[in-house]
Amino acid sequence: MLAIISLLLALVIGASFYLKWKHSYWSRRGVPYMEPEFFFGNFKKAFLGKMLPSEVIVKAYYEFKSIGAKFGGIYFAYTPIWIPLDTALIKQLLQKDYWNFAGRGNFYHHKNDILTNHWAFSEDAGWKSLRAKLTPAFSSGKVKNMFHIIDRVGDQAESKVMDLCKRNQPLNIKEVQACFSIDVIASCAFGIDSNSLGNPNNELRQHSRKLFTPNFLSRLLEQFVNWDVLNFLGYSGLGKDADNFFVKLISDMINYRDRNNVTRQDFLQLMLNLRQKENTADGNEKKHSCP
Repeated sequence: MLAIISLLLALVIGASFYLKWKHSYWSRRGVPYMEPEFFFGNFKKAFLGKMLPSEVIVKAYYEFKSIGAKFGGIYFAYTPIWIPLDTALIKQLLQKDYWNFAGRGNFYHHKNDILTNHWAFSEDAGWKSLRAKLTPAFSSGKVKNMFHIIDRVGDQAESKVMDLCKRNQPLNIKEVQACFSIDVIASCAFGIDSNSLGNPNNELRQHSRKLFTPNFLSRLLEQFVNWDVLNFLGYSGLGKDADNFFVKLISDMINYRDRNNVTRQDFLQLMLNLRQKENTADGNEKKHSCP
């Protein structure tokens, strides 16, 4: 019994020293840093829901700026995060040293987690490939073609606000803006009328809330567990319910447009045009390849 207690005590002491050593990453490199707290690092208030993660980073930025530092370091739990401040340094990173800082720190998997396999989450060669394909689809001219959609949803939002004012009803502007954003995204991206302004509790709005609600337990899991292991265990970065809902929504819209030969000036149509262009290019390549 004494041997077991001694072993457990040794493991606890060893783990404590190891975690303390993990929190010395910046000090060992002579980088200015904010003193981390046990387990939370510098994100305790974010974990407790008192601040947004972005607010923590902004606060750190201004603290480093106040001491005249060109860069500084903080910790998300035990993961070090480097924050550059000097504009010349930032320019060099973006122009010359980008590939050393291409990681975004967000969980993604190219094969089995479709919703995380996108431009904002992908890294390295996968990101470069997506960027090359998608950049032409987001030209100012093509985006301008969707302005009438945004304008129409804006009129609906204005009517919603005016109606509440006429009836002397309280106005939750944050909720109105959220519904406006969801309706614009739904119409521009998927070509559907979600009517979140009229029905704030519709299915699309409910799943969208889950996507934008911080889940710090999931973030911790993604930081400490190998992503291939998480993928093997069936982990979904945005949640299985959201995965199933949005994959089905997009698949249904694609099938409907393919079957009925429907075209629309929205992002989904741009992606379908890109798919058709790639299929045509692949067909021509096979046609002209040597046997």
